[in-house]
Amino acid sequence: MTELWAELEIIRQTQPNDPRVFDGRHDREASGRWEESTQNLERALDLDPRNIQILQQLALSYEYLRRYAEEKLILDRVLAIVPNDAATKQSARWWN
Repeated sequence: MTELWAELEIIRQTQPNDPRVFDGRHDREASGRWEESTQNLERALDLDPRNIQILQQLALSYEYLRRYAEEKLILDRVLAIVPNDAATKQSARWWN
């Protein structure tokens, strides 16, 4: 697992403007590093602010971390981009 983290870090340093590098799922799912994963998703979102997959992953991270106000803002952003997205509507209904 240590080799995976080392490789990811090399990729992040050599491709700092590629939002896929900061996806975060690898960090979170492999080691439970939710805070770091969330920071990586926030960085990815800075690089690609209309990426629905990143937005949805970030909303899931905020939910897990109990950062509900931020989760709601992200879900609202997704719905502003794709207003008929059924999964996001389902998640957002808890806020209405």
